[in-house]
Amino acid sequence: MRLAARLAAAATAAVLTAVTAPSASAAAPYSWGGVATYPTNRTVGTSAYAGGIWSATDRWADATGANLDHKHREDYFKGLAQAETLTYDAFGAHRSARNGDYIPPNDDTRFPELSADVVFTQLHPSGDGVDVRVVLTSLGEQDSSILTLALATGSGRGTSPLPRGAGLHCTGCGVERYVTLWGTGSEIASATGRRTGAVRDLRVDTAENTVTFHVPGVDTSGSTLRAWLASGLNDGTGHYLTVQPSQSATAPGGGNATATNVFDLAFVGDDRRAVDERVQSDLLAKGEIGPAAAVVDLAALRSRVHRVVGEPTSGPVERVLVSSSNQGDGIDSGNAAATFQNPGAGQNFHYLGRLQGYLVDLPPGWHPGHAVPEVMELHGYNGFYDEEYFLAPKERAAVEQAGYLGVYPLGRGDVRARRGARRARGPARRRARLRRRPEPRAPGRYLHGRLRRNQDGRAPCRRLR
Repeated sequence: MRLAARLAAAATAAVLTAVTAPSASAAAPYSWGGVATYPTNRTVGTSAYAGGIWSATDRWADATGANLDHKHREDYFKGLAQAETLTYDAFGAHRSARNGDYIPPNDDTRFPELSADVVFTQLHPSGDGVDVRVVLTSLGEQDSSILTLALATGSGRGTSPLPRGAGLHCTGCGVERYVTLWGTGSEIASATGRRTGAVRDLRVDTAENTVTFHVPGVDTSGSTLRAWLASGLNDGTGHYLTVQPSQSATAPGGGNATATNVFDLAFVGDDRRAVDERVQSDLLAKGEIGPAAAVVDLAALRSRVHRVVGEPTSGPVERVLVSSSNQGDGIDSGNAAATFQNPGAGQNFHYLGRLQGYLVDLPPGWHPGHAVPEVMELHGYNGFYDEEYFLAPKERAAVEQAGYLGVYPLGRGDVRARRGARRARGPARRRARLRRRPEPRAPGRYLHGRLRRNQDGRAPCRRLR
């Protein structure tokens, strides 16, 4: 979506809409708070328990749908190893290779790039059900995306389809209820598709791309809760928008007559070494969500323990940065005649959203709390973090052998200078300036090739921005 449109929307106010009002007997809506209360487990594939809240972090920018041509990234470039395959071409102007084949409609207002991309999911058991918060990378309009949350508290292993045109099955899952919502409405249905109710306290924040709601009637007194979460694009009637073979202004492309209409799954155990979404895209190609399950320890939530599950101790780790800069949704090509879905030749992209991905390469033997020197790979204007990781194998090996921690950031683009506050005028400029909080100061940094030490004389270690 164009930044000017986002600023114009902000001029009215951030959309924060309560779609369903609680009944007189219902408890007050759970207060999630703002950006400061996002999950602290920012490593992709991890989950965390903290003060009665369960949080999961999904891979950023992986809403690419099903792998219908059955090609992984390396298969597009015969003779090149996967480690030499670019996600984008030299200046980030065109996607060169990815596993999922889906492309959003060519509509940057309703479906900006990275729509339906789930990043954070949080659950909070309450007296009569579960409170949920989902944070997406992009959300062009209040009802642009559609989400389906499947829940099971028992030991059943039945198979059932996701409702409302998702085109997925949960095989052997024993799902008891499917909770589907699309910003302006919701439905809770049984595994057989029978409508049983709706969520409460459905709220959508299009400035921060969050969806919060309460699922009533979920028994959280047991030992575990199993959950699955799928996302796609809303067709305007509370159903998944059908992915067509070819993309248009109103339809996503890359699908076929029998394929799923889901773009992203939240709880996939992707292969960290590949630094991509191949496990998810292959599952979606099979029309299956079953293996993409999260198992929530309800006893741990009741006891309000604090622990992180699944934190890696070596190798490449994708993480999510919650930036202080939120310039809008999607990716701005810098050219009014082009969009990300159909870019002009040689366009450079500027990632506008608050959530950004980056890569950390953990040295062998590293463990949480262990401070090690850090090497940050500063690269081209639009370089994607996996490109630098894979295309400099000797440098990567040298950093690992030295026992250092390598950091590979995303080339976000000069959003603020080229498309942000400097071009805005009047109230829009003031709003853009206010939305951009100062970045925290690092305790130490490299200056002119020499390491500037902290006041206590120690080298600054593992400073991740």
